Amino acid sequence: MARPLRTGLIYFNIDANRYQNTKIKRLKHSYGVAGLAVYDYVLCQIYGDEGCYLEWDDVARFNVTEYLNVKETLVQEIIKYCAYVGLFDKELLSRGIITSASIQERYIFICKNARRKGIDKLIPKQIKLIA
Repeated sequence: MARPLRTGLIYFNIDANRYQNTKIKRLKHSYGVAGLAVYDYVLCQIYGDEGCYLEWDDVARFNVTEYLNVKETLVQEIIKYCAYVGLFDKELLSRGIITSASIQERYIFICKNARRKGIDKLIPKQIKLIA
């Protein structure tokens, strides 16, 4: 019997110059370390669960809120701000999906390096932002 494709990752890499990125600097400037913590937590959820996206619903919001011990309204503001500065895709966020082209590119890169099969099927067509 064939095993289903694994989508989530147990590890993802980040750029060593991440904190020099203007988008990250803007997030920290506007929301301090709470902004960075929310962004990092959501990235871990994205890469760990589905690999390249997160369904942004009441449960996902609560998970961030509960883990980081911050108000849900602040979490929602930070997520919207992340889309505003381009860390997440605005249009997909408006449909309840958190992802971005860079998240998808990194995901595919990691999957190729891990020699995963069926890479072309890992990102659902309706949310795919990369070629």
